[in-house]
Amino acid sequence: MGSSVFIQIIEGPGVQQLTAPHNSLIVSILSAGTFFGALIGGDSADFIGRRPTIIAGCMIYIIGCIFQAASHGLGLLVAGHLIAGIGVGFVSTIITKARL
Repeated sequence: MGSSVFIQIIEGPGVQQLTAPHNSLIVSILSAGTFFGALIGGDSADFIGRRPTIIAGCMIYIIGCIFQAASHGLGLLVAGHLIAGIGVGFVSTIITKARL
């Protein structure tokens, strides 16, 4: 988020830093996705098993990363962060649950 090229893609030419709302949106949307992924991940593990849920979480995370890499603006970047967060929630719930 400190790259001048990234800032110019998000904010437009001539801007030196991200605005506070854009900065907080980019950072916090991953946590929102993690929350929803954690809610879904536990039930998914009970239904299809832990290993398939971990694999599904990794695949969801990869899809989110692809969206982020393909983004040329704020919308697709935020969508990718949200999807990647869901994948992180899936995996972190199952791995934490397995250790308890």
